[in-house]
Amino acid sequence: MPGDGSGHSSEDPEEWAAHANMERTAHALSVVLGRLSKDDRENFQQSFHRVCCLNSRDPEEVLVVNQVLHLLDEEMEKPDYC
Repeated sequence: MPGDGSGHSSEDPEEWAAHANMERTAHALSVVLGRLSKDDRENFQQSFHRVCCLNSRDPEEVLVVNQVLHLLDEEMEKPDYC
């Protein structure tokens, strides 16, 4: 919205919806990662980087990423994010 510092214009509803969805997803991911142990969180971050940025197809890394994404999906189903 103009003047709110977000850099988003209320004139573009698609852009605003995408930004709002991004914020909800980021918050949900933060909640999910906060529930993990430090070791599990670090393992996810490393696996996510390898799978998404380095195109790794290591089955263990893909499994770790998919498990956290499943937790994220469950979190996003909560009424807080709808």
